[in-house]
Amino acid sequence: MKGAEGALKAFETALADLVRENPKAYGANNAPESQARVVANLLESISDSFLNRTEEDLRRRAGYVRVWGRWVHRAVFTFVAFGLLAALVLPLCAVSLLSASAWGWLPGAGGIVAALLVGAWILSRVGRG
Repeated sequence: MKGAEGALKAFETALADLVRENPKAYGANNAPESQARVVANLLESISDSFLNRTEEDLRRRAGYVRVWGRWVHRAVFTFVAFGLLAALVLPLCAVSLLSASAWGWLPGAGGIVAALLVGAWILSRVGRG
């Protein structure tokens, strides 16, 4: 962010020099107050979009995504996916694991192995993000 602010400050200096050299082209007169007002107006319209784009880029690089206007880290989606997976699979598998029949535990064990494989797949996808 400091780099973006430094670039914006350098741009402001260059813009002030341009307005000072040719004030009429920018709608100002020779008065320093008029030139400063024009520079402030031009800089305001440019700086907001520049800083917003810079902020969005930095957040995306840090692993955030925008959901309904809010920034949410990708890890939240992983946590929710694992939570739902555990909430759905573990109760079903626990019943099967406690089965009294000879091979009744096999579907429960298979379900837990499948849940672990899906979890590993989810983690591999998040790691590439």
